[in-house]
Amino acid sequence: MEKVLVTGATGRLGMNLVKTLDRRKYKIMSFCYDSPAEKHLRDKLSKLDTEIILGDLSTGKGLDKAVKKADSIVHCAALMQEARAPREKFFDINTKGAFYLMEAARKHPVRRLVAITTGAVYDVLTAKPPYKEDKTELRPLGIYGMCKILNERLYVLYSFQFGVPTIVLRPNFIMAGTEPIEVWNSDTILTVMKKNSADKRTVLYSRKKKPWEKLEKAVKAGYRWVIPYGPGNRSWRWHVTDVRDVVQACILSLETGNKKAIGEIFNVAAEKPQKFSDVIKYLAPRLGEEYTEAKLPVLWDVNLDISKTKKMLKYKPRYDYRKMVDDAIRYRDGKDTGVIGPGIPH
Repeated sequence: MEKVLVTGATGRLGMNLVKTLDRRKYKIMSFCYDSPAEKHLRDKLSKLDTEIILGDLSTGKGLDKAVKKADSIVHCAALMQEARAPREKFFDINTKGAFYLMEAARKHPVRRLVAITTGAVYDVLTAKPPYKEDKTELRPLGIYGMCKILNERLYVLYSFQFGVPTIVLRPNFIMAGTEPIEVWNSDTILTVMKKNSADKRTVLYSRKKKPWEKLEKAVKAGYRWVIPYGPGNRSWRWHVTDVRDVVQACILSLETGNKKAIGEIFNVAAEKPQKFSDVIKYLAPRLGEEYTEAKLPVLWDVNLDISKTKKMLKYKPRYDYRKMVDDAIRYRDGKDTGVIGPGIPH
């Protein structure tokens, strides 16, 4: 029975991965942050069949001992970009933590190491779609994306220099629980526009004064759901990912026999980017709510190319926006969807 170490096991991805690994008869060790503030998450995790190991990525505490006992590793742990924390804490947990992990894997060889990064390395506000692993320039505006780029270089170079058999996954905006019926709301869109429309580095830059005016008018009129259209009457698009599809990618990475995948980076997302026009027209009626539209001078188009992942890892995303919305409503209503909701929301 192979023993898999899962870091960040109390997160939306980690906990759902632990559940799936158990179902597939792996023996699991869960590396969790040794903090009283996360005890409620560890209590939730303890209901699954896993050994819980306490430690701290920012100092490497507990990592060496955990890796020494592992056959394989899936590194999910990270301080998320929406966390309100000093910049140095992002570096300590995300990048120094990745270094400590790779050092442990160098000293205690494992069969496979799967490292989770993020679509934030592209930065959805600066990148031009479609985002391709080896072609799209990485120009993040935030500390989170910057740290994750540094992480990726660590993973790839440790794989090259020391033979740590690493596969890197870049999932974009993982969602679980009720999140698929929450993230499309008009307040989120308005916040993004107000924050970035004056920044010439972003795709949302506009010379127009208050380019968000029509959107703000709809929000003030009480619309929770607004379909944003850019120039040419093109709907905004976003490329989110169901947590179950990311779990699938993790399992495929653990189990693939394709040696060419070692040392490679792979985008992970739904089959297609989701148009706001499609999602909101499907979502709002199911919630018994109305929606409206807003013509805007800019277009936000987030689109990850997953062709490499499909070809080399045999990845087959199963959850489109309809399935995500339907299951989110079922989850909200207390029905079992097979998903463990996030302890800390986006």
